[in-house]
Amino acid sequence: MNAELKLPIFKQGDDLAQHLQDKKDTRAAMLAYAERMKTAASILEKLAEHGDRVAIEEADTHFILVSGPASLIRQLIDKGLLAPEMA
Repeated sequence: MNAELKLPIFKQGDDLAQHLQDKKDTRAAMLAYAERMKTAASILEKLAEHGDRVAIEEADTHFILVSGPASLIRQLIDKGLLAPEMA
């Protein structure tokens, strides 16, 4: 079964620019961006726990497709680590 891995990262400069616009303060923007990166790292670390049972089928600029046993993929979707594959 396939599912999408959706990390909260778009593009480095664009992501930081958005935080700068929202926060209006360089330090606060950098801390907010660091938090976003920590969230992405946490998602990857949790998914890596299942690395022996999942595979990355496709990875490009804005899309990561993960495959694995249907029961595991559904469980990871229920936990919010993956999203159902959009056809």
